[in-house]
Amino acid sequence: LLPPSTHVELGDNQSWKFTSTGMPYIEGAEDASQEHVKTNLTLFSSTRDMEEYFGSSWPPVRQYFNFVKFIIALNIVIFLFSLISFVPHVNNTLPRLNAAGVGPSQAKGMRMLDILFLATFQASNDDNWVAAVSLITSLGFLACPLYVAVSVFYFKDSVTAAQAFEQFQDPNIDAIHENKAYADQKWMRLAASYTVFVFCLGLPIVVMYLLLFIALSNFMQGEYDRLTNPDINYSSADALQTLLGVGVSFVVTISNTVFEYGVLLLTQFEKHQRWSVYRRHRLVKMVVFRLINIMALLALRYYADVAWYTCMSSRIGFQVFIYIIMDLTINNLIEFGSPALSALLNRRKPGGEGSSDQDKPEFELTDEYFEVVYRQYIMLMSVSVFPMITAITLLTNILEYPLDKMRLVHICGKPKGLTVGGKRTIAAFLLIASLAALITFPAGPVWFRSGYLCWPCPEYSQIRPSLSSNASCLPSFEEITCGNTTTSEIRANIARASGGDAAQQALGLAFFDVNADLWGSRRCACRPCLNVISCGCAEPIFKDECDSVPQFECWFNESYPRIQASACGSVGDACPYVGGPTVGKVRSDYSYVEAQEHTPLCQEGGNTSQPCTKDSDCGEGGLCGTYCPLSTAPRTNQSDTTEATLAVGNVECWNCKEDLTFGLVNPSVAKAAWEAVPFCYRCLQSSYTCSAQ
Repeated sequence: LLPPSTHVELGDNQSWKFTSTGMPYIEGAEDASQEHVKTNLTLFSSTRDMEEYFGSSWPPVRQYFNFVKFIIALNIVIFLFSLISFVPHVNNTLPRLNAAGVGPSQAKGMRMLDILFLATFQASNDDNWVAAVSLITSLGFLACPLYVAVSVFYFKDSVTAAQAFEQFQDPNIDAIHENKAYADQKWMRLAASYTVFVFCLGLPIVVMYLLLFIALSNFMQGEYDRLTNPDINYSSADALQTLLGVGVSFVVTISNTVFEYGVLLLTQFEKHQRWSVYRRHRLVKMVVFRLINIMALLALRYYADVAWYTCMSSRIGFQVFIYIIMDLTINNLIEFGSPALSALLNRRKPGGEGSSDQDKPEFELTDEYFEVVYRQYIMLMSVSVFPMITAITLLTNILEYPLDKMRLVHICGKPKGLTVGGKRTIAAFLLIASLAALITFPAGPVWFRSGYLCWPCPEYSQIRPSLSSNASCLPSFEEITCGNTTTSEIRANIARASGGDAAQQALGLAFFDVNADLWGSRRCACRPCLNVISCGCAEPIFKDECDSVPQFECWFNESYPRIQASACGSVGDACPYVGGPTVGKVRSDYSYVEAQEHTPLCQEGGNTSQPCTKDSDCGEGGLCGTYCPLSTAPRTNQSDTTEATLAVGNVECWNCKEDLTFGLVNPSVAKAAWEAVPFCYRCLQSSYTCSAQ
């Protein structure tokens, strides 16, 4: 499939020259009198007209446009593969989201987009998701041999100039004669160049770290307080998070663009003796810079958020969505804006017209290939968390064909550079993209075996407080099962492991040793690490359970956690069905909308009608009027019936409003939880978050 290289004979007044990127072209290949034949080319000009105008530079250009056609066809198949999981997902999940009041037309802020991400995928769609990701990943690797076969047998791309690879190994052609004087400075210049390259590589990473860790930690608590304040508009409350996502995406996109110019300066400074070596060093720096940049973005985003968010698959999906939109917008502005600016500046020069080929920017074929394959990498890397990125990439490819043709005809000069190695180089690009996509943390398919991302998020999961309970949290979603245990039992053992009693801590840790599969569970609500910070219920309380119990609820010292009765007396009175000392609480009617804005007030006691958070705020005999005081948190002392102990469940739920905050938990509460739990470092790999010091 890879034909042998072809030797190209030069005619009179012709010679080999090289572009700034090291790609060869034949100078003097066209008769000067024919340079501007068919200047009235349009987007709809025939191939014959294009070939007549571009002359010997047309075959490699045709090969590029054939490559774009191949990518369009490939991505149509990939898009259809992505529908294997996405269509059943929408059919299954959209009605559930609407029933829960968080559908795309009902939700606010970033949460409107969650239908697009893995965060909302229900368990019944797992097989479809695995099939879609497996097929897309496999097709990504098959793209390499498929392209070579299609190029040879279907497109029949020319192999003369574009495949003239061995000829450029000829020392007489490949040598950079003006660099001979620097041969003895080779290693010194390489060391200096790659030192600067490492600095350039680290600069955007440092900026992203400052934004995601330092700046984020400074306003995170305030952001949580704003999101849980009913008097603040949602669109402004989540603006900071959106702005942060845009900011780090901007850093990556701009640094990629600026480095395209910097890599030329660095590679020219190295003073290579051969053009083949020059091309290799330039290409390696470009590939490494872009891959490390996007890998750093996602890794930093993950570790900056994982300690404070219950829905990381949504966070990563949202970041990819912002990045791809930002990258496309800025790149198109640069591709079409910079030539216009260049032409304007040339016209302002004395005697400049700004319209000749030498005044126009080059249509650099190697870089055009690189951009197309880079977007393939982004798609293959993130399709696991954001399936519809396949649609965005396909649409971009379809638009790219006429837009590149317009740039070629109206904006850029005639392309000079050939693609040394031809199909070999292009196939290598595709292979590198597929390999990099496979290992990019945390969205690459290989990482799902390690359990870094999970789905669905707790706020999109039906959870029962116990195996015997008839009520459940968020019943419109599919029920989550955690093997032979429950989320309540998981949380109870987290509480044991986090306590000060050594024996209880050992019991808690032993539970997670026995249930080791929970650490990598696909179900977020079953993950021990996530349960350290998440609420025991996802609305802020178990609405169905609240509706199902009678008006009264009695606490007593013999059983855990409570008994439901048709009537209860005041605090300290006996429950009708149980003798002995008890504590009774009156349940108010539940309203989810009002519950979001509810300020509990004292009922009875010495501080009637005053705001409160627990019964003791109301004085002797008083009750704090929360909407549904149902506790799912364990008491460390079963016989302790004091009001402070009995209020644990209420405090936990009312302090845990991730349904209102796009998964963000109360940072101060979460920090204390991470400091207390003995397996914090296993969850976060962060001594800064895990340590009180």
